[in-house]
Amino acid sequence: MKQIKLGMVNCYYLQHDEGNILIDTGYVHDKDLFLARLAKEGIAIDDISYILLTHHHDDHCGLVTYLLDHNSEIQLIMHPLCSNLTAKGCNATEYGGTWCSRLMKILMVSYEKFNVKRSSTYPSFSGREHDLLLDFSHGPVLFHGYTIIPTPGHTPDSISLLDDKGNLFCGDGAANFLQFAGTKYAPPIITNLQEFYETWKKLLDLSIQQIYPGHRKSFTTDKLEHNLYALKARN
Repeated sequence: MKQIKLGMVNCYYLQHDEGNILIDTGYVHDKDLFLARLAKEGIAIDDISYILLTHHHDDHCGLVTYLLDHNSEIQLIMHPLCSNLTAKGCNATEYGGTWCSRLMKILMVSYEKFNVKRSSTYPSFSGREHDLLLDFSHGPVLFHGYTIIPTPGHTPDSISLLDDKGNLFCGDGAANFLQFAGTKYAPPIITNLQEFYETWKKLLDLSIQQIYPGHRKSFTTDKLEHNLYALKARN
């Protein structure tokens, strides 16, 4: 596994005999940094066989169209709902949202106000005929030895990937930043708090050794267990 660190966002690159997987792509405005990080790791765009999108938000799929323009053979792996939402080219607002803490709300609103690069939009795209829109009607999906799990709560289209070593790549299914703001290992916004914690309960039943989030450092599952149901719904 190689971590592609882009400022506030983590992408991950998994090498596999049956095709290398890039997990998430970062913001549109991180393109130059993204390419520099790929070059540093010795990764060419042509080396990427799959892009797994943990969900449709701009900080996770902003560079998809750029990568597909340079390698149309890349197959996208995503939740079917993700495909519908990325076709709009922006973060969905119709599902509402709960802030993980009042302080986080203040910090994020201030950040978005003063960060001129911040935008929730990105070049739109949707699943093509050869992309993999995952069917979770019978539970997790096995793919090249990985287990792909629906992990809704942050967004309804959130998914995570578990490898055979017990490493979970969860996007914003959990987070590890600004703990002083009372985040309790949750992302800033949660669309469905009950569903979010049901996801955590499901993860705690799995053999997970380490959690690799879309933001900041990895951590162990005891953080989820300790903070289960720690947050209360707030707007």
